[in-house]
Formats: sequence, C-alpha cells, structure tokens
Amino acid sequence: MEPIYLLLLNFFAVFLLVNENILIERISKLKLGVALFNLLVSFLVVFTYSLVIESSIYNMIYRVFVVLNILFFAYGLFTTLKASGLKANYYHLFIKSIKELKNNIYFVIDENERFVDISDSFLEDIKLTKDKVIGRKFFDIINKSLDFLKMNDKEINNNYLEQHYIRYIATINSQKAVEIEFTYKTVDDKKEIIHVVEKPIFINNKFKGRIVIGEKISSLDSTKSKHKYHNLLNEYNDLQIRFISTIELTSEGVFYLNEETNELWGTDRLKEILGLDMNVANIKDLYLNIHPGDLENYDKQMRIKKSKGEYRATYRYKSKNSYRWILEEGKLVDTTDGKLTIGIIRELDSGRVTKKVTFPDELELKLAIKEYIKEKRPFGYLRLNLDQIKDMNVKYGREATSHIVDEFVKKLKRNYTRKTSKVYELSIHEYAIIIDDLIDFSVVTKSLLSGSDLFNLNIKMGEMDMSMEPSIGIVEYPNDTGSLDELIKACESAVNMAKKDYYKHKFCFYKDIRDVLN
Repeated sequence: MEPIYLLLLNFFAVFLLVNENILIERISKLKLGVALFNLLVSFLVVFTYSLVIESSIYNMIYRVFVVLNILFFAYGLFTTLKASGLKANYYHLFIKSIKELKNNIYFVIDENERFVDISDSFLEDIKLTKDKVIGRKFFDIINKSLDFLKMNDKEINNNYLEQHYIRYIATINSQKAVEIEFTYKTVDDKKEIIHVVEKPIFINNKFKGRIVIGEKISSLDSTKSKHKYHNLLNEYNDLQIRFISTIELTSEGVFYLNEETNELWGTDRLKEILGLDMNVANIKDLYLNIHPGDLENYDKQMRIKKSKGEYRATYRYKSKNSYRWILEEGKLVDTTDGKLTIGIIRELDSGRVTKKVTFPDELELKLAIKEYIKEKRPFGYLRLNLDQIKDMNVKYGREATSHIVDEFVKKLKRNYTRKTSKVYELSIHEYAIIIDDLIDFSVVTKSLLSGSDLFNLNIKMGEMDMSMEPSIGIVEYPNDTGSLDELIKACESAVNMAKKDYYKHKFCFYKDIRDVLN
C-alpha cells in the first residue's frame, strides 16, 4: 500500500475513534494513543518511503505495519457502528423501561410551563384525558385537579409551588437533577405520595424545560424501584435533545439575550410583535427601531438592569412602518456561559388587553355595607373615579392610557386588599374601598390632607411622564350617615364635588359639604 493511502486510512481511524468517544462519553486513552502513533508513523513514512523499499527488513516491517493498521481501522469501524446503533435505540429503551416500572410517574414540561408528555398513572390522579392536558399550562391543570400538601416534608400549597417554579425558571443555570418527594390530594380526596427526580433540559446552554420521572410511594411495594429511576435517568441524560424536538414554543414574547454577544433568541410570538424574519436577532439592530424620544428612558433601564439585576421598560417600537407601545421586563442571571437576560415583551394594545385584576362588584359592596350596619361596626368608605381617562386618551393614546389604568388597579389591589380593607369595582373606571379599621382609615385621611400622593400614580412611558390622580369621595359610618342608601348617595355627592375644577382638592369629605347640600 502506498504511504499516502496509509496516511488517509489513519486519518479516518482517528476520526472514527473521536466519534466513538463522543458516543460512549469517555476517552479511550489506549486506543487514542495507538491511533495517534500510527498517524505519526504514517506521516513519516510518506517522506522516507524510498528508504523503506530499498531495505528488505524495513519493507517487511512496513507490510506488517500496514496489515496491523488495516485491522485497527476495521476494529474502530466496528466499535463505532456498534456504539452508534445502541445510541439510536436509547429513546425507545428509555420509554419502554419507564412503562415497565410499576406505579410510574413521568411528565415533560417545556420552558413555557406547558405539558409535552405525561404518564397514564398521573392522568388518573388529575382525572383528565391526555389530549386535554398536552399543550396546557402546568398550573392551569394542577390548580383544578390537585392540592399539594408537602414538598420534601415541608408543608406547602399550590400557590407556594407555583412561586417555587417561577423562581426555578428564572434562576436555573445547571443541568443537575434533584430528588423531590411530593404529597398531594386528588379531587376525590385521595392522598398520594410521589418520589421523583426532576431534571432540567438544556440545549445550547438555554433552558428548554424539565423532565420529571418517579414513582408513587403510597404503596410499600413501589419503594423497591426508587433508586432505579434515578440511575435510569442518569444513564440516558443525552435523551434531553430528543425531547427538545417535541417542545412547542407557544408563549408570547419570551426572549433570551446573551449579554456578551448581544444575540437575542425569541419565541414566535416575540417575532410577530417585533416584525422579525427569524427567531434570532442582534439587540443592536432592534435598538434602532425604538422611538428616538424613548431611548433615554430605555438606556436608563438598561443601567438599572446592570446594577440591580432586573428592569422594566415601556417604549414605542417601529414595526411595519408604524410605532406601537411595548412593555419589556427582564432579569439578568449568571450562567456557565456568562450573563444572560431572560425577559418578556408584551404589546400594549388596548384592543387586546385581557383584564388581569378583578374585584368584587357593586352588589357585593352593598351586601358588605349592610352587614357592617347590621353589626353596628364603624368603617370608612372611599369612592374613586378615574375621570381623567378621556383626556388622557386624547393626550397619550389608548394604549398608554390603558397601561397606566392597569398599573393603577394593581396598586389598589396591592395596597388595599388586606384584612382590614377591601376594594370593589363599581364600573369600568370607578372603584370603592371599605376600611373597617378606623386607625387605618385615620392614617389614610390624614395622609390625603397632608398632600400625600397616596392614591396617585406617576409612571414614565418612553419619554412621557404620565400621572393618574383619581377624584375621591370619603364618608365615615356612622358619623356621617346612618343607612345604606344615605351612605351611597353621600359618597356620590362627595366624589362629584371632588371632580369640580373649582374645588380645593381632588378629594372631598362628605362632612365638609353636608351642610351645604342639606
């Protein structure tokens, strides 16, 4: 055999060896050493072949060397094909092994917290068929079907578990699997205990979901295979890529931004909102489409992200030759490949807004007041009217106005939905607050009189500074009125006075105008 062919043969042998090491996930030092030695000798023979053929001894050694190299290549080809064939059947072996295990539990969740796959035994607990689960949000299903009681001996509820996985998605940065024991009750009040191994799924260093595999340990017989699941999962770690291919990117406006390369990857919904041709873009190119007047505030939020690790920005983004309002929120996390921003982008389109915060209605308000009056319990009653909406729609546009109204309602819920106070929705832009602790009521009234922005909201959207200042009517029971109808009418009169341009404040105490009205 000519030396050049021998050299090529050894190049292929090294290539096969590298592939085999990748497939078996370990380095065979002996075979690698032999392959590199053969390659080096073959390379030297190319330049000294004339000397080899002139010597009968060298020529005989060379022939033996060629035969050994051919056998080594054949052996490498055989072992590589064997490893490749075994790897190709891992997925089927994996699924078959799980199905053969008694009382098994498994499900696959994508990065958007939607079911991708689920075992029949878990479907039995949630009392749903598979077609009604796949593609649905994990907690949309769980909250309707199961009550979680414990997580690794810690007492929890469904709300705690949901917050746990919100933090999990935001902070996960390794592929380490963890063992968890859950206790929950089904809809028919049956208590179940499951022991699972939860493994995050990463591809290209990006979180793509999680796979949960385990068993029900309510029965003593099932505990025998507890460790078998763990070993099985570790043995087939590479199967995460196969599961990734089935995960659907269905959430709206999710993105991952590599802070070092400025490369952004987003879901199909984000691509639709920003008018992109692909799911991958450079953040510098997107920056050029932000309204010039909003760049200063956007840059400020980026500086906040670097210092505090999270940010929230609103700006106008040019897409399809027109600007639209965008809300962007994100969090900076450290990963093995450097800093990564995980965030969402939402289009502030007033025509598509779905109500996120709801309150009891006017009927429930009247029932609550009747109960207070019946029990002769004193309370404070505030009526808030967002009478600026019409003017703000003209000045800022419906999208921006809808956003500040949404933020105002969130502020009401955050500050006044508590043990001593409750918020009610009277109409689309009118709300009522009952405060049954007179100390808290006194704090509120004194804060208003001192000029506090207690109920006002100031936010910045792009270059615009927006302010929401409701008109407020205030009545105290029983000092101001005695019956339900009188109280409702009194508060309406007070809020109508607060709307007047000539009135001294944007709030009005009924006791201050009672004598004038009567």
